[in-house]
Amino acid sequence: MRVSEPRLRAVFRRIDVTPSYPVSLLGYFNDRRSEGVLDPLHCRLAAFLDAGRPAARPLFVQIDSCLFDQAFAWSLGRALGRRECGAWGREEVLVFASHTHTAPALARLYEAPRQERYAYELGARIAAAAGEAARALVDAPA
Repeated sequence: MRVSEPRLRAVFRRIDVTPSYPVSLLGYFNDRRSEGVLDPLHCRLAAFLDAGRPAARPLFVQIDSCLFDQAFAWSLGRALGRRECGAWGREEVLVFASHTHTAPALARLYEAPRQERYAYELGARIAAAAGEAARALVDAPA
């Protein structure tokens, strides 16, 4: 019996996305400011490549956040589409939040303002990790 080459490649990444400065936390109907870190926040990425269908490359991005707004999603989508970030197509990417109530506000909700600086930095870190994942998919043994 001949064992066939594995067709599915997978790459997983976890990055620490804990801000190093005070931020407004989303989730309790008021503007709560962070006063330190009890548990770190993470973003997890799972990238897949089917060697039989190289055009199909799903990327799952889970962000430790309560929620995010459409502006963040569109900005992240544009960043992930850049060549150095993996050139992911919008139809390949699924981004979702863990729904923690102790993460920076990525949307304006109730009294908590959207944390613009954090949203920008988070998007850049996710895009860099997605680029690393895309390169690792190509370099991974089949």
